[in-house]
Amino acid sequence: MKKTLVKLALLTFSLLGFVGCNPPTATSWQLVWEENFDSEVINPEFWSKIPRGTADWNNYMSDYEACYQVKDGQLILRGMVNQYLPADTAPYLTGGNLYKG
Repeated sequence: MKKTLVKLALLTFSLLGFVGCNPPTATSWQLVWEENFDSEVINPEFWSKIPRGTADWNNYMSDYEACYQVKDGQLILRGMVNQYLPADTAPYLTGGNLYKG
């Protein structure tokens, strides 16, 4: 057990040292794409609403419009208790967008 902890500590310190030696500089990054959400609607050319699935992370996804808003250059995704879609059996609704680029 002690040997495993020592190896883990040495690995952690060596990784931290490796990462800390040459941090990226602002000039080493190149912007390849950005979305400023300039309009009040989601651009379907770049974004699609994530459909509901069976995984834990998307089993409450919905295309219900109240879950989505674009305001002041920001995309707002809301989660809410489902009091609005009685035919939908999900107890909660949430918006989610997927970049199609």
